Amino acid sequence: MKKFPTAGYLSGQTLLEVLVALGVATIVISAIVVIVISSLKGGQFSTSQNQANQYAQEGLEIVKNKAQSDWTTFRSYLPYSCLGQDQTISPPLGTSCGSNLGTFSREILFSHYVANDGNTDCLPTTVDRTKVTATVYWSDSKCPAGTPFCHKVQLISCLFKSGS
Repeated sequence: MKKFPTAGYLSGQTLLEVLVALGVATIVISAIVVIVISSLKGGQFSTSQNQANQYAQEGLEIVKNKAQSDWTTFRSYLPYSCLGQDQTISPPLGTSCGSNLGTFSREILFSHYVANDGNTDCLPTTVDRTKVTATVYWSDSKCPAGTPFCHKVQLISCLFKSGS
C-alpha cells in the first residue's frame, strides 16, 4: 500500500479553513455595521421628531399669548403664516416659510370663526374662536431628492376670545 504525504494536505486544509473563517467574520462584521448605522438613523429621526414636536408646542404657546394680549390683532393674521425663531408671525415668502428654525420650518394656519356661524371645528360655537394649526416640517436622508421637507409634526388648538 502506498502512503501519501499528509503534511501538504493538512496545510492546504488549514488555509481553506482560515479563508472560510475570514469570509464568515467579514459577513458578520458587515451585518453589525449595517445594523448600527440603521439604529443611528432611527435615533436621529426620533431626535428630529421630538425637536419638531417641541417647536410646534412652542408655536401654539406663542400664538396663545398673542391672542390673550391683543385679540383684535390676533384675528388679523393671515390664514397661512410663518412663525420663525424671532417669534414674529409673518406671511410666507413665496409658497413656503423655508427653513425658519434652522433645519426646520414652522408654519401656522389660522381658521377664524365668529360666534354662531355654524362651523363646528372648535366648540363651543357660541363665541368668537380660532382654530390654530402649528405644523413643523423637516427633512433627512430618507426624503426624496428635490423634496425640501418630507416629515412633519402637526398640533391643533382652539383659542377663544377672552370674556366670551
